[in-house]
Amino acid sequence: MIFDSKNLTEACYKCESCGDLWHDWQKDDILRRGHWIAKKPYNTKVASFHLSSLYSPHGWVSWTDIAREFLEVKDDPSRLQVWTNTKLAETWEDMAGEQIDPTNLMLRRERFGDYLPEGVAILTAGVDVQDNRLEVEVVGWGRAEESWSIDYLVLYGDPSTPELWAELDAVLMRRYTHSKDIADLGILACCVDSGGHYTDHVINYCFARAHYRVFAIKGDGGHGKPIWPATASKNWKSKKPVYVLGVNDAKDTLMRRLHNTEGAGCWHFPMERDHEWFDQLTNEVVRKKFYQGRLIREWRPRKEGARTEALDCRVYAYAALRALVRNYRFNLDYTAEQIATANVRTTPKPAVRQVQAEQRPTTAPHSRRVRSKGIDL
Repeated sequence: MIFDSKNLTEACYKCESCGDLWHDWQKDDILRRGHWIAKKPYNTKVASFHLSSLYSPHGWVSWTDIAREFLEVKDDPSRLQVWTNTKLAETWEDMAGEQIDPTNLMLRRERFGDYLPEGVAILTAGVDVQDNRLEVEVVGWGRAEESWSIDYLVLYGDPSTPELWAELDAVLMRRYTHSKDIADLGILACCVDSGGHYTDHVINYCFARAHYRVFAIKGDGGHGKPIWPATASKNWKSKKPVYVLGVNDAKDTLMRRLHNTEGAGCWHFPMERDHEWFDQLTNEVVRKKFYQGRLIREWRPRKEGARTEALDCRVYAYAALRALVRNYRFNLDYTAEQIATANVRTTPKPAVRQVQAEQRPTTAPHSRRVRSKGIDL
């Protein structure tokens, strides 16, 4: 659309192919030549249509009316957002701080050393399932949910085979040596995504390890959903528990904390994280749109096909922490204070100790000397 913003009498549409200007009175002929193009031609069950007001027939909403309204609202973000949603039928990218430059995050990387950082009180894990791999992040949590990205692994293989899940077992059974003189830490809880790939395999895997606090989860971007539900849903096919996460709320919380450089909620990154990982962490942005007459906001990839596995893994690891708080009344700050009073380790030990499957204890593998109300750690 083209118009003179200083002396608007008529707005015209400039053809992208030939450069000619089309007038509003030519719409009948233009629309007659148009046709719908299916972006998902193989989806034969549901037909949906996306069309902006620019296509309104002559005599309805004119290009001049649309241009005039744009001039009225262009300097007011809230009104411009409504114009973008209703007139262009486009989603609005929220610019209120959600976009974060991955390069700036890389500048905050730290050297953790050979042991878990002093502030780490417990470990949780999040697992994203893809067609040819599992991606896993192990996260350390401290006072006021300050966090450290302890480990990030990509396990390649076929998720329909037991071999790949055995590799995940080995990861979840690892013991990490703390910089404080306390017993080695294990992963206290884990969430595995069952919402997209190999759902039955994920649910069965988690069900067999429920006593080790390994949860099958599914993300829900609906408005007002809690990060961790009060109760599990039942998979309609297997009748086994699946926890439905409020991923929008989780992402709102986590992405806001990325701005913190210290203290409560701050993220800490090791030197090993590369630019690809930080890109995946920041590849989603908030978009707002009208749905059934109501303005809603949701997290969506910045571009179609953008990879977001790193962010998904962190959401799942955070959900595992919320599960401990809600289901087991776990007190993170209490545990962090106990660890803070311990002496700094002086005896050298390997930072990560592998535990063989046959050595797996009959009690919870995460037990150590520190206790928190409601759960053995």
